[in-house]
Amino acid sequence: MNVKKMLAIWWPFLLLLIIETLLMFTTIDLPPYFFSLTVLSFFVFAGLQIILHEAGHFLCGWATGYRFLSYRIFSFVVLKEKGKLVFKRQAVNEAVAQCLMVPDKEWNPTRYPYKLYLSGGVLFNAICSLSALFLLTSDFIPAIFPLLFSGIGLFLTLSNGLPKRMNDGAILKKCRKNPAYRQMMYHQLRTVYYLTESRTLTSLPPESFELFDEVELSDPFSLYVMHLEYYKYLKQFQFDKAAVLIEKQWNIKDKLVPLDRMMVQAEKLFCLSLHRQSAEEATKMYHQTDVQLMQKYEQITFKRIFATYFLYVENDPVKALIWTKAGWNLGNSNTFDNGLQVEINLLEWLRQHAQLKLEQQPANEVRQEGAVNLRDEVVR
Repeated sequence: MNVKKMLAIWWPFLLLLIIETLLMFTTIDLPPYFFSLTVLSFFVFAGLQIILHEAGHFLCGWATGYRFLSYRIFSFVVLKEKGKLVFKRQAVNEAVAQCLMVPDKEWNPTRYPYKLYLSGGVLFNAICSLSALFLLTSDFIPAIFPLLFSGIGLFLTLSNGLPKRMNDGAILKKCRKNPAYRQMMYHQLRTVYYLTESRTLTSLPPESFELFDEVELSDPFSLYVMHLEYYKYLKQFQFDKAAVLIEKQWNIKDKLVPLDRMMVQAEKLFCLSLHRQSAEEATKMYHQTDVQLMQKYEQITFKRIFATYFLYVENDPVKALIWTKAGWNLGNSNTFDNGLQVEINLLEWLRQHAQLKLEQQPANEVRQEGAVNLRDEVVR
């Protein structure tokens, strides 16, 4: 991160430090850097409460017979892979942290211990927050710090405990009411375990791709199943089957959260771009504002999608190769992502097709300004 970017993020805190330094030369009676320490403590305590929350899931899961799989804080993840603990990076999703445990393969998928595992994070936040209040009477610790720590913990307790979207409380509520939901959670935890043990998408058991009528297609559990199946079809280059699956999600896009809706829209463009008869529809979708904004995201999936669009709709292999190269650069990282290898294989497939088309295309037909030199560079 360069100096300009750092200043853009930290300038409010630096300004506060300067003001507090100047206040030290006045008659105002304040502890040195009181506000700065309070702001800094807020971020430290928030991170600590998040760590405690996931530790609660780990310990309560372990106590009820689960085995450790992964522990993620932001984009940093400790993962048990082939019996060994490894450190990797993972793309951050809606959950800023997550602890995944593996249920026993002998358990009944509809009757297994899930309540304590799901409640562990909320329990730990609540217990630690209440315990910190005993420090209010301490002569060595300012009261603001235990109050701040407890307040953050209480917020996490309520925001995760009261059912909303896909937080712990919502999943627990759905599991208690719906045996099919419990079964989906069981199979998905087992599926993530299989994938970390180097099973491929095509070798997963049938239950990994099972959908239930009792669980809506717009539910994240159902979306995860369809995501796995979609990438299985991409891995096998069965684009027609992949398009059918995306169409099923496209029909419910209005029920999806913004992130899921954006990904479905992107994959819709990918599927349209692969079919010549859908070129006009693909062009119309490409020029939509939402799709144009996707070009700014540093995500390998979007690079693959735009490479496909320029290759098969715009018939521009130069731009297609630029997008595949950008995708390759993102793919060469120590990132834990089950679909990453599929993305890399697709980028290589697109690169070969674009390279072949470019070699067959006369230089005077390359359309963009300055593209002849770029064409020669890409060929080399």
